[in-house]
Amino acid sequence: MIGRVEFDYCEGRHEVTGWVDDQYTPVDGGSFWLELDSLGKIYVHSTTWPGFGIVRSNKDSINDLIHMAMAAAARPGHFGLRYPLPPTPKIETVDFVKIDTAYYHNKRLEALAQLDTAGLDSFWRLFQKAIKDDRRKYVLDVLDYPMHEALIDEWHFSVDCDTDSYARRQDEYMDKDITPANAMARYDFLFTKELKAMIARTDLERILKEGHIGGTEAITYLFWAKHYGYGCGSDSALHFHFHRTSFGWRLAIATV
Repeated sequence: MIGRVEFDYCEGRHEVTGWVDDQYTPVDGGSFWLELDSLGKIYVHSTTWPGFGIVRSNKDSINDLIHMAMAAAARPGHFGLRYPLPPTPKIETVDFVKIDTAYYHNKRLEALAQLDTAGLDSFWRLFQKAIKDDRRKYVLDVLDYPMHEALIDEWHFSVDCDTDSYARRQDEYMDKDITPANAMARYDFLFTKELKAMIARTDLERILKEGHIGGTEAITYLFWAKHYGYGCGSDSALHFHFHRTSFGWRLAIATV
């Protein structure tokens, strides 16, 4: 028995008691019920499943008494009788985002530790100086080929946002590549004044911080025009993929 309440009805004193047996039954087999005076059970419900049962009599007076007993049991707080719900179990949660972030941060630190940052720093400084001094042959000799002109021009659009001009140029650059044979002639098309300014503003620390590391001998840095104060927020980025070969560091340029 978990409790009792009393009430007056028809000039008589009546008692309702509450009972529960879930401590002695299978997990899903417990019941809670109410007993009224000597009538016995007048109400029952499962402690795990929905639904309930209530006693009905052929005599209206008995039914009225049962209704009053149910009302007495339904009173709030300690004035009534209810099945005491077990405390809500505390379920430990796992912050997978935090775990993943820490994991990939550690993996990134491991990759950076194995990357030839000294060699990359020397390569990038020489490349920046060659761009500044307009030493075109040096710049072109460390690039990989081919480069698709249509994709390069898509990045140009992310800088100038000139929709009309970009639409007219699409046919001009479609299916054309920059190769070792025409690279000198296409140098200004590739290295615009805006790209030269971005290269000058980008040091190795920024490349290592924001770049995507690919193993121990490669890193890719994305030149987003919008991150350098140009353009109109286009999603096209110029990829500088630095990779070390047996002849030293080289650079592949592409876009997405």
